[in-house]
Amino acid sequence: MIECRIIADSISESKKRITTFVCTFPRFILAEFNTHRVFSRNAASSRAIPSKKFIDQVNNYPAMPLHWGKEQSGMQAWSELSPSDIPVAQEIWLQARDKMINCAKELMSIGVHKQIVNRLLEPWFNVTVIVTATEFDNFFKLRCHKDAQPEIQDLALKMNQCLKESTPKVVNFGDWHIPFGDRFIDEKLSIKDKLKICVARCARVSYLNFDGIIDHQKDYKLHDILAEQGHWSPFEHCASPITNPLQYSGNFMGWHQYRKSYEI
Repeated sequence: MIECRIIADSISESKKRITTFVCTFPRFILAEFNTHRVFSRNAASSRAIPSKKFIDQVNNYPAMPLHWGKEQSGMQAWSELSPSDIPVAQEIWLQARDKMINCAKELMSIGVHKQIVNRLLEPWFNVTVIVTATEFDNFFKLRCHKDAQPEIQDLALKMNQCLKESTPKVVNFGDWHIPFGDRFIDEKLSIKDKLKICVARCARVSYLNFDGIIDHQKDYKLHDILAEQGHWSPFEHCASPITNPLQYSGNFMGWHQYRKSYEI
């Protein structure tokens, strides 16, 4: 399962663009994805998701390689297994998953915490990530390339296509890029309250419940707890345009990151 969608796309009066995606892809490419430091991101957490829910995910929607390459020297596998061998490889991959599910259940039966149990299942887990950035060119240059691992190449190509097809909304100086903002566009909320809700929504991706019903009071409370405890990453997805499109704020260019307004 490799998919992506844009949940907020903005462009400043200085023509600097910022975009927020929700992406789902095999967790086994998450480390490669995370090497791109221009990305602000929050992801579903193996420590937060209940093990039963985690098992259901890998059982019903297992992450699978897109390309079953033959062993050869180097990082790339140009040749694929024969058509008769690919189903065999897929079956072995799923047999390994089934064995790990059984091991996970045994650990659960003796009371082992989910932050340990879920680690056994990560190779078959499709992780959901919220990612915001102003700079995507290097990511596309490296990951759309023929040398990239097929799974991250597929993700990069889909993200690039989404970006080309999306029309960014003009955000004036003093206004904000707010992911999930369309969900309360008709509500009479202050900018401060909208920012708080967005931060909470982005944080909730850890538990895979970010897309549920919005409870304003719970989101306000979660925002304040995150700030008090110094969990700053969910504060990075909201941003306000800067007059100078070449000025950096955190990892954003031309946009002032909400984290930089709040962090002390």
